[in-house]
Amino acid sequence: MKNHQQIGRFSEEQLASFRAMLSKRLGREATDEETFESANALMNLCEALYSVALRLRHWDERLKTEPHGFALPISISGGSYNCGICYATIAGEQGWYDQYGIKCRICQRAVEDGTIPGAVCSDKKSWWSAHDLNRMFGWHHTTIYKKVRTGELKARIIKSSEGANHYYVFLKEENVNI
Repeated sequence: MKNHQQIGRFSEEQLASFRAMLSKRLGREATDEETFESANALMNLCEALYSVALRLRHWDERLKTEPHGFALPISISGGSYNCGICYATIAGEQGWYDQYGIKCRICQRAVEDGTIPGAVCSDKKSWWSAHDLNRMFGWHHTTIYKKVRTGELKARIIKSSEGANHYYVFLKEENVNI
């Protein structure tokens, strides 16, 4: 094994146990380097997930005093987020957090004005995107938009502040014939 300074966050017993699991998965004996690298990668993942969980818990606590939500705080690390609806990358105050989760300002406005239900952000199984329809049925985006124009599909169209179509949401309850 690596010297104790390099493995400081793992005991010899932990590394031995991890080596046994890794070796079983690999179908051969894991090397010292593979064991350490894999254990370290797993620990880094766990630390990142824990950090996110703490941030979300803090934000949920903040919702008790700001029940309508708030602009995402600007991250010290310069981190970014993804909108829970359109998946746009957003940084800091470009985003909004409320009981439905993280959204870009465009999608937040669509929730506020009733274009889409807020639950769309937290219940991905209740709707499809144009990308989902393409993946599921092989429909090209022009086919999808034609089906919207002819009424074969009902879309909730999220508009940008300039009035351009930003994102299409197809609620399953409104498109039962798919």
